[in-house]
Amino acid sequence: MATQNELFASTIFLKAALPLIKVILEYRPKMAAKYKGLNGVVQFIAKDDAGDIGAYLQFIDGVLDVKYGIHEKPDIVFTFKDVKTMNAFFAGKPAVPSIKGLTKFKLLMKAVNLLLALKIIGRKTPPKKKEDRELMVRLMLYLLPLGISQLNKAGHPEISKFCKKSPDRTFAWSVTGTDIASYLRMKAGNSKAGRGKYTRSKPFVEFKFDSVDGALGILLQTTDMIEASINRVLVIEGSPEYGKEIGSFMNTVGQLAS
Repeated sequence: MATQNELFASTIFLKAALPLIKVILEYRPKMAAKYKGLNGVVQFIAKDDAGDIGAYLQFIDGVLDVKYGIHEKPDIVFTFKDVKTMNAFFAGKPAVPSIKGLTKFKLLMKAVNLLLALKIIGRKTPPKKKEDRELMVRLMLYLLPLGISQLNKAGHPEISKFCKKSPDRTFAWSVTGTDIASYLRMKAGNSKAGRGKYTRSKPFVEFKFDSVDGALGILLQTTDMIEASINRVLVIEGSPEYGKEIGSFMNTVGQLAS
C-alpha cells in the first residue's frame, strides 16, 4: 500500500502537474494544431491495495480535457505496479508501465509528446529559447499554488493546519512586465488556486519577480535569496512571516514533485 507521502506526491502529479498539459497547448499553437480532430482517452493508473488511483487525458475533436479518476472505457492504458512507480514516471525517473492499446499508435504518440513537453517543469537549467523560459516560469507559477491547494484538500498536515486557521487571505505570484501571474486564496480550511492577477482585493502576500530570468533563478534555486532580495530580483510584499510559510509550502510541492 502506498505511503502517505507517496499519495501526496501522486496528488501533485495527477491533480496539479498533469492538467498543465492544457497550458502547454494553449501557449504552443503550432503544437496544438497537430491535435486537431483527435479523439480518444489515455488513462494512467497506479495499482494500490487501498484502491487504484489515476487520471486521464480525454481528446474530443482535438480539444483536450484532463480529469482525475478512472475512465470507464479508455483507448490506451498506462498501468503502474504501484503509486511509487507512477510518481517516478512523472518525475522523469526510470519507471516502466505496462501499456494496453498500442495499436492506437497515433493517439499514443500524441500523448507521449505531451508528456515529453511537460518535462519542461522538471528541468534543472533554464531553456535556451526565450519562449520556452517564459513557458517554464508560467507552468511553475501555476503549479505551485495549485499544488499547495491540492495538498490542503488531501490533508497534508502542515498545509491543512495553516489553511484551517487562515482568515480570507490571498497569496499571489507575478512576473513584472508579463501576464504571468497566479494566486492562492485560503479561508477557514478551504483553498482555491487561480491563474492570472487576483483583482478582487490586494493580496495578503505577493511574490513579485523582476523578470522571467529572475524568476527562474529563484525557482531553480540557482540565485542566492539574500542577493535576490538586495537586488530586488524578488520582492515579497506583505507579511514576511506568512511569506516565509508559503515559501516553505512551495518547497514542499517542489520536493514531492522531484
